Amino acid sequence: MFASDKLGNIYESLVDKCIELSHSQTKFYFNQSIRKVTLTNVYTDSNQFNGSFYFIIFACDAETVLEKPSKIQQAVLGSIQYFDDVTYTHTDLDYIKTHYNVHLEFDQYFIHSNMKDSRRPLEMSFNLSN
Repeated sequence: MFASDKLGNIYESLVDKCIELSHSQTKFYFNQSIRKVTLTNVYTDSNQFNGSFYFIIFACDAETVLEKPSKIQQAVLGSIQYFDDVTYTHTDLDYIKTHYNVHLEFDQYFIHSNMKDSRRPLEMSFNLSN
């Protein structure tokens, strides 16, 4: 999946806002290789640096995060059915208005369920123009 520059701007502004709201106590690390994460809130990166955290967000697919899962993680996440999604990019507002209740001035995320089609039960769309 490829994101436009506007989506990159969204993420950049989210990072800036998180740092601002936390009075610079929030830290973001990008393109990092994590070797190990323990349940004691300590992580070790590929350079053997240890760090600690209150919350950690892995912005990657579940398989990458769970290369070495714990027994509990194996049990919980092993029971979830995962799908390989197909991404379509469209710019026609008429399509969006047909399937969603649209308020473009503040909506950014849309979801539409189609229970009649088991092959495509869920559709998600994003407004990248704000």
